[in-house]
Amino acid sequence: MIKYNLPISIAVALLMATGCKKGAFDVDFTRIALPTGADARCLFVKGDSLYVSGGNFDQIGYVAAGPLNTLDFDLLRSDFKREIYSLNFHNNRWYVGGDSLLIYRGKWWRDIPQYYWKREDWVSDLSNHPIRDMAQDSTGILMVAGRKLAFGVVYQSYDDGERWYPIEPENELRCAHLRDGFAWVGGNGILMRSTWGSGVWERLPLEDRFITDLYFTDATSGRALTEKGAVLATKDGGNSWNPVRSGKLPFMSRMAAHGDFIVCVGEGGTVLHSTDGGANWKVQVVEGSTDLNDVLIHEGQCFIAADGGEVITFLLDDLK
Repeated sequence: MIKYNLPISIAVALLMATGCKKGAFDVDFTRIALPTGADARCLFVKGDSLYVSGGNFDQIGYVAAGPLNTLDFDLLRSDFKREIYSLNFHNNRWYVGGDSLLIYRGKWWRDIPQYYWKREDWVSDLSNHPIRDMAQDSTGILMVAGRKLAFGVVYQSYDDGERWYPIEPENELRCAHLRDGFAWVGGNGILMRSTWGSGVWERLPLEDRFITDLYFTDATSGRALTEKGAVLATKDGGNSWNPVRSGKLPFMSRMAAHGDFIVCVGEGGTVLHSTDGGANWKVQVVEGSTDLNDVLIHEGQCFIAADGGEVITFLLDDLK
């Protein structure tokens, strides 16, 4: 493992939205090289360990893990048939989602088997449809898939993955969220909501937006991130949305929040963040980084998955 500490020299992006404070700032961070040079695409915390999955496009995938207190990563698996985009843990089983709707499901990493779709759960075209995101609660698991400029798939299971119930919107899907008995999924020109377990989905406003990530703090209050870095807020469960930040950034992939901290990451090393609940925003570029693919906040620490097999981490309190 290669580990070194550097100050992040963060420059304000040339294309900034109205409301962002101009000026550069520094954050002490740690850049950690995974035991593979393949892109890091997804982060997941379970217990006292951070799990990282990924793989280069159209190649084999991997999952690595390391203790949160040292982040000394080991490869758990590096022989998945396709690159891995999502991880989840539900009812004592790991769910690993890859390209072309590839799923691995099992309890032990050394022999976690591939899941083979039942005929009734099959969709018309599985090629190049990554499983982009997963969400779960005690009653079931939700996942979304989709490829660029193609239809997406919503999958729901309430029996530990024995049966899945597919819905095929005519839109690429990127994100999924479960909270307080409701489910939301978003993507390119689409946002949908369901009373979880009903199997009935309704379309919500934002048909002209590309939603790449979203989260809710309760059944009514939430935020959504668009591909250009706009941030939208709702107080009625998604029936209406108000912009809290306009967007003119490179493609933004993921968003994480804790208290008043909100951190979004995207292409070209772009980090967008707010320390006051979204009232003010700053844009930085992590020097020496290409694309940032996922972000996770855990116990006051921020973790970012980056291309080239790297994890970048820093303390939230160090953001200014």
